[in-house]
This record gives sequence, structure tokens and C-alpha cells, in this order.
Amino acid sequence: LTCAMLTEVTERLKFLVAFRPGQISPTLSAQMAATFQRQSRGRLLLNVVTGGESAEQRAFGDFLSKDERYARTAEFLDIVSRLWRGENVTTSGNKHLKVEGAHLARLPDPVPDIYFGGSSQAAGPVAAGYADVYLTWGEPPGAVADKLRWVESLAVGQGRDRDLRFGIRLHTISRDTSHEAWRQAGYLMERVTDDMIA
Repeated sequence: LTCAMLTEVTERLKFLVAFRPGQISPTLSAQMAATFQRQSRGRLLLNVVTGGESAEQRAFGDFLSKDERYARTAEFLDIVSRLWRGENVTTSGNKHLKVEGAHLARLPDPVPDIYFGGSSQAAGPVAAGYADVYLTWGEPPGAVADKLRWVESLAVGQGRDRDLRFGIRLHTISRDTSHEAWRQAGYLMERVTDDMIA
């Protein structure tokens, strides 16, 4: 909602909006994205959020396992991408999401880019099949390189005819002095428990 409001007071800024399979229907999501794209004059980007920790997902009423959530995300993105191509979509055989006679009255122009992250074995094939930009967290460079090559090889294996781009998410701590920034980093690290790390 905030991003939608900001489109009225900005001209060039693009908005990376969370797209949450399982929290909203794929047809409604496709319609909303098409409307946002039209109203923002093509400035929508979508960050697919399959879900993080199970406790967080349960707070949203989602009790699927991580692998099941990625399977649902693949179904969701299949439906949405077909709708954005102008297809009339009826699904059969899907385990999690079913639609019948779904279509869009107006297609998004341009189709928003899909940003997607996930490091699990279940995430890779979904990213390879649907992401325009694969995202990873800041990790040691060798681990990042291995992960990007893994997803890239999965995309090639799926016969992707478009280039997969990559992004990395890094957090910075900014304070007036280096000492204050390091003190804040120490404070944050002290609050990380062994259970959180596990």
C-alpha cells in the first residue's frame, strides 16, 4: 500500500513489492500487479516471498512445510505468468492452487520482473523456472559463487531462453562514527542466540 501511494509522488523510482504466494490468490495477485503496473507507468518489480521461518508462517496462517511452500510457489507463479501472457487458465493436477477459467481483462505492460531468493534444494528449481533476478544473502564470496552457478545450471537445464540476472542483499549499519557503528553491530550480535543461529 505504501508503494502504491508513493507512485503518485515519484516519477522514476521503481518499487520492489513483496509477492506472497499462499496469502492471496494467484488470479487476484496477477490482477493487482497489472493494475499497479498501469497506475505506476511500469515501475513495479515483484519479490516473491515463499516464507522464512515456520513460526513466522504460522502467524500468517500458513502451516505448510518449507518444501510444500516452494511447491505452492511454483504453482502460483505458473498461474500468474500464464495469466500475464493473456492465457485463459484452468489448472488440474495442482496440489495447492486451483483456478478455473481465470483470465485478465488487462495485461500488465510491461510484465513486472520477478525477484526470487531461496537456498534450499526445493527453492532452486522454482528460481530457475520463474525468476528474472535470483537473490542471495551476503555470504562468503565462494559460497555465493557456488549458489549462483547452481541456479544458473538449473535454469539452463530448464531451457530458459532469457538471461537470469543476480542480486545480493547486504545490510549496512550506519552511524556518525565507525566506533558507534561497530558498537551497534556488537549490540545486535549479542542478541543472537544459539537457537536463532540453528
